[in-house]
Amino acid sequence: MSDNSAPTHKAEPTEPMALTIRQFCKHFNVSRSSLYVYAKQGRVRIVRVCGRTLVPMSEALRLLNGEC
Repeated sequence: MSDNSAPTHKAEPTEPMALTIRQFCKHFNVSRSSLYVYAKQGRVRIVRVCGRTLVPMSEALRLLNGEC
């Protein structure tokens, strides 16, 4: 007798790998224009993925640790 049931495991909640510009600005209380100025100065890295501009979570954590 074979068991054809699908595996029963629950997906673990994961942290996002990046924040949208809107999310980043809301959490860090900065304006969009300030974020783009910081990016131009090299203080924060932003990336384009499939037409979306994102801030990698590693950058957000780096800023939280005061490494800007």
